[in-house]
Amino acid sequence: MIRAISTIIICGALVVGPALSQLPWADAAAAQTASQTQNSNWRQELGRFRIGIVSAGRPVLETRRVQPFRAAMQRALGLPVEVFAAADYNELIEAHRARRIEYGVYSAAAFSAAWLVCQCVEPLVGPVASDGAGGFSSVLVARRAKAAALDDLRDAVILVPGKDSISGSLFPFDRLARRGIDAPSFGWTLVDKETMDATLEAFAAGEGDAMFGWAGHQPDDEAAPASDGPVLLDTMQRLQPLDLDISVLWTSAPVPFGPHVIRADLPAEIGVLLRPFLMDLVRDDPLAYESIETRHTGGFREINREAYRPIIDALRKAVLFSTPQSAAPQSD
Repeated sequence: MIRAISTIIICGALVVGPALSQLPWADAAAAQTASQTQNSNWRQELGRFRIGIVSAGRPVLETRRVQPFRAAMQRALGLPVEVFAAADYNELIEAHRARRIEYGVYSAAAFSAAWLVCQCVEPLVGPVASDGAGGFSSVLVARRAKAAALDDLRDAVILVPGKDSISGSLFPFDRLARRGIDAPSFGWTLVDKETMDATLEAFAAGEGDAMFGWAGHQPDDEAAPASDGPVLLDTMQRLQPLDLDISVLWTSAPVPFGPHVIRADLPAEIGVLLRPFLMDLVRDDPLAYESIETRHTGGFREINREAYRPIIDALRKAVLFSTPQSAAPQSD
């Protein structure tokens, strides 16, 4: 039993997620392969298709908001579609693990936690921002007076947007540790500001020598889609107007924004139907798209589990370091 997957803070939107400490590590029944459930009569066997969302304390409003998407998916699948509004990602993951839903909208961190918990979900697509960014990288921003390069940043005060933040703590610390850079060896004093807004405000006011933040990532081979939606401002974009003498000393490898996932034990035909439907949705039915993706307005792109491997590895490491050895998992 996992006892230590802690509060999740999702990159970009920086939404505080749930404690996942009471979920089991794996459930063999929920991790059946798709080949075991292949059947041409899957519509009849399912009877209905259930979409899981996180309601953030507003189940009625959120369920009403996503009705255009529900209706569009119902037409695409050819069977009734219902919406399940979970209170938080903990409840969403449990609903997937218990096979109470077939589809879910996850953050990158919550999907990674779900994969560690039950291996019962697989990504179909990931959203794209209006500027073409398909994901994010963690960044370390420093005052030039303190350091011109990462190796210069010793005995520094580092601001972090939450000790359990994926983009601002767990993920970058894991990536940097792989290069032999960690807080103890560099003599860093870590100051937890709990949120990205508070971290930016404190850094702009002169506190700290450096801070962890995030940057949008647009694949080199993908053009920014046409969209009049809002552009999510990353850390440097928010700091640049303040005319601070700063630079980015380190940028992580990119991680996609949170995926739309399907239960792993469903017939493969469902994924074959849904993936092109989702990838064309912003063009074919923009109202349906906007009802389910309010922040990333550039459409969907195909994505797979391996794209989230860095987050999965960082979260697994955090669990192993905070879980008694007897409770630690023996394999992936």
